[in-house]
Amino acid sequence: MGKRKISFEDIETIKNMYESGMSLKEIGELYEVSAETIKRNLGDKVANGKFRRASEKEKDKIYKEYLDGCATRKIAERYGLSYSTINTIINSRKKELLFIDELDKNIVNIIVNDYIGGKKVPDIAKEVNLSNRKVERILHHKKIRTLLNSVKAPYKIGYFNKLDNSKAYILGVMFSTYNIKNVAVNKYEITFTLPIKQVELLELIVDEVFLIKPTIIKSGQTSYLMKSRDVNLINDFKSFITNKGLNIPIEYQDAFIEGIFEKSANITRMGLTISCKDKIVMEFIGDYLMRRYVIKAYYKKPFVVIIYSKMAIQILLDCSDAIRSKVENSSYKNKYIT
Repeated sequence: MGKRKISFEDIETIKNMYESGMSLKEIGELYEVSAETIKRNLGDKVANGKFRRASEKEKDKIYKEYLDGCATRKIAERYGLSYSTINTIINSRKKELLFIDELDKNIVNIIVNDYIGGKKVPDIAKEVNLSNRKVERILHHKKIRTLLNSVKAPYKIGYFNKLDNSKAYILGVMFSTYNIKNVAVNKYEITFTLPIKQVELLELIVDEVFLIKPTIIKSGQTSYLMKSRDVNLINDFKSFITNKGLNIPIEYQDAFIEGIFEKSANITRMGLTISCKDKIVMEFIGDYLMRRYVIKAYYKKPFVVIIYSKMAIQILLDCSDAIRSKVENSSYKNKYIT
């Protein structure tokens, strides 16, 4: 920051900006000084919280009342703010609306798609190089809210109604990593999480299943995730789960299992391990193995299938390209492939 001095005349303007809701950092950037300098010039009232500041909801109401023709002095009296502070709020809202109207459409699309995909405002703001406040204002702009409300199905509705081998494979990947949780009354969120080395499987889900692509978000140091609250996707996904187990048409079960193996099968010192998302998936895999006469499989909590038998693993090599690829690329290749 520069060494610009704050004049006595500036103090009143800064006070109005602060009361209107601007942060010390934002004001400091305008005057090319640090937030601490702004705080020092405002004095002890900031530290003691004695300044009356308008909330975002109040600012929205103030601007609406202004548009409805209410006099600014009456608005100031109603909200217990100075006349100049009310003018600052109104001018700030005007500038925000103009800024949003003139904003690059590509940036707006990124913000909207990221928001639909479940990305948090601070992460979106960092991606598009805007402040959190500006991103929030963009998302609350009337045109953007209309757009968000119109996008009721970024998921390709009915995508899984007519399965083929490709869709069954994708469904298998999804069933190997999904988590559905309740986020509000009658509202649910489905999350798919994969390790970094398998992020291409997450990209496959996003590319194939969604009209508007949700954002893939890094989760910690080892994985990526994608979230959706699309009711149609969650309902279609849950339609494959019945009281009797997974309801996958027999002609597509091999492709479905292949998707699970691609995500969850690993060759280890013990043999072949298959990590299952839950009991229902583990039982489905168990039925598949029985049909392949792989009877020497062990089931370990929480939901891990372990196959020790060399012969059983060799049987699966002929049934699954995913298993064969994992064996061929492991240090145990010579043990199972002769």
